[in-house]
Amino acid sequence: MRRWKQAGFFFVIMLPVACDSVQDVADNHHARMHGPAVTETDDSSGIKAGTEQGHELVQRYCSQCHDAPSAKLHTAEEWPGVFVRMQGYMQAREKTVPLDDERVMIIEYLEVNARQD
Repeated sequence: MRRWKQAGFFFVIMLPVACDSVQDVADNHHARMHGPAVTETDDSSGIKAGTEQGHELVQRYCSQCHDAPSAKLHTAEEWPGVFVRMQGYMQAREKTVPLDDERVMIIEYLEVNARQD
């Protein structure tokens, strides 16, 4: 029994050394719980007129943590909830969060250019 306790102690002590950072552990947890953060990136083709500024904001803010997603990754109905969840991740990681007027432009861009089901 003593040998298992020692092995457990070694694992706990060595775990932080084996990972690149605490953020890697959090990212791996997110991937296990929610799947990959982004499965389709934005190539900026086919953006509907009037939403270009929202597209630029998506590029600026989303790329703080991952590649900017394509608006077609989700439906218009899904995007507001996804945005709120991502904003929470940004706040938790102390990243720059969009201002209120920028949020409106981002969500409008995502909804207008969203996947049609």
